[in-house]
Amino acid sequence: MKVALLLSGRFFGTDNHNRTVITDIYKCNTNIPHQSDIHIDTYMHMWEVEYKRNISKTNDISSLLAFYNPTKYVVENYNEHFSNTLVNSLLIMSYHRKQTFKLVDSSYDVYIITRPDIIIKSLSLYNYEYIDNTVYAYRCPQHAYHACFDFCDWFYMCNYNTLTKIMNINYDINHYLSNETNMKKNLIDNGINIIIIGTVGNEIEYIPNY
Repeated sequence: MKVALLLSGRFFGTDNHNRTVITDIYKCNTNIPHQSDIHIDTYMHMWEVEYKRNISKTNDISSLLAFYNPTKYVVENYNEHFSNTLVNSLLIMSYHRKQTFKLVDSSYDVYIITRPDIIIKSLSLYNYEYIDNTVYAYRCPQHAYHACFDFCDWFYMCNYNTLTKIMNINYDINHYLSNETNMKKNLIDNGINIIIIGTVGNEIEYIPNY
């Protein structure tokens, strides 16, 4: 199985860990009959300088490239695109995911879109049919239901046609709703079926103190 892993978001401190999303996926699918033939190509979007709340950090691009060994990558200046601090974070996420998508072709069996701070605890890629207009994702933990309930935007996977459709969505954003709720609504409004395959905290998690 050929897997395209699209990584984008903040890379704060991710090169200080002895594991990545890439190694997690391989580990989850090793020593399972008919699931050991997985090959992952990684595609990355990075900002020259990361911004988080009131702090910023210049990325060590060479270290990140050595750590993740991407097939292709793009590095951009955040302020050239989002100098306005009031920009909705869903639009920022959509932007850097679109830039990562531009790096890939249609030759893969599955496309995984996620963040570099995600820990994958359990994922069997051969359990799912990657059909058009369908994404596989996780629900938020119960304590976060007030924000996102049954859809988390940290991670999803689908086929190329579905991903192309998602990347061409012109998001209609209700600023009174969470990013997860807005993204879920826009996916559904564009005819995309969301299949929940697990829960944040059980199957996936994030790096603490990220």
